Amino acid sequence: MRRHGHVTGLFVAGLAGFVCTVALGAPPAAPDVWAKAPPMPTTCYLEDNSIEKLTAAKEAVQADIDRQNTINDEVKGKLKDIDPMEQASRMQQYMMDHPEEATKLMQANANMGSTFSNAEVQSDETRKTMETELDTQLTQYQATLDKALVPIEAKFKDLDVRAQKDLVASGETWVYAPWAVKEFNTLTAEANRIYETTCATWWGAAGPFHVWMKRYKEHVINQIPRREDADKLSAGMMVPVTGTADKTYKSTASLSAVVDYLDHGIKLFGHLNRYPRRRME
Repeated sequence: MRRHGHVTGLFVAGLAGFVCTVALGAPPAAPDVWAKAPPMPTTCYLEDNSIEKLTAAKEAVQADIDRQNTINDEVKGKLKDIDPMEQASRMQQYMMDHPEEATKLMQANANMGSTFSNAEVQSDETRKTMETELDTQLTQYQATLDKALVPIEAKFKDLDVRAQKDLVASGETWVYAPWAVKEFNTLTAEANRIYETTCATWWGAAGPFHVWMKRYKEHVINQIPRREDADKLSAGMMVPVTGTADKTYKSTASLSAVVDYLDHGIKLFGHLNRYPRRRME
């Protein structure tokens, strides 16, 4: 099962088996994180390098995640360097010195631990359901396009049979005669028109694939607050042991959501044609 990648376990010994089950955390990512995501293609062809732009954006955001994860791992390493018995001692001392704050912290951790995993499972099930819906839509689109192109493809085959009987020499090879080239180009223009008409229905800005991407973006955005709350909670739980909150540790939940969204967009819009069918010169 695919699970949220940035959540890791942090175990703090002592206090009647008190265990933290969520990741270290910090303030949410910058609110403009979605500015890193280019718009999805709205044309029928990918000759404008739109997929390359989406891929470059995904790789750039992933690099941001990797850099932050390196920092986060260093922060977690500081906690691991503290002897477990010393961790327990410091936690117990914190409980005695700050009973009210410690109680709130433990209650928040207990509440988070009882709901976080269930929410993640539900999120994963929602994603799978949406991806199944998308696969169905892609199958329907391809069937619609193939059906629309059947007559024109038959005409291309008929033309080739006739053109092969009237080839003309061109250097060391044989090519279509001028009349056949003219007919081929007419059919090519018609084939492109059929594709573009079908494409506009399915891939246009108001079409089902853009609607799906909008829904998926809403889905990944809805997961961010819960994951960042888990991060912030564990950041607070680090204080009793280390004596301070490390402000260099930051959640990558928002960045991960952007990567997830872009990854789905790259795979989906990769089904578009790169170029129109070429004319015969």
